[in-house]
Amino acid sequence: MKIKVESEKIIKAVKKLDGIEIVEWTAVDFDSDPLTFDVYYSDNNGSDWSLLASGLTVLQYEWNT
Repeated sequence: MKIKVESEKIIKAVKKLDGIEIVEWTAVDFDSDPLTFDVYYSDNNGSDWSLLASGLTVLQYEWNT
C-alpha cells in the first residue's frame, strides 16, 4: 500500500489506529497563499492511484480502512 499527497516527499507520518489510517504531512507556502491537498491511494506500488480526498485544507487525513 502506498499513499501519496501530491508529492510523497512531504508525507510526515502514516499511523494505524483501530482500522483508521492517519496520514500527516507538512507544507509551506512562502507567499502565505492558501494551500489545498489531494490524497491518493495505490494498492499496486504506484502503478495506479485512486483519489481518497480532494481540496483538503488541513495537514492530516483520516481514512477508515
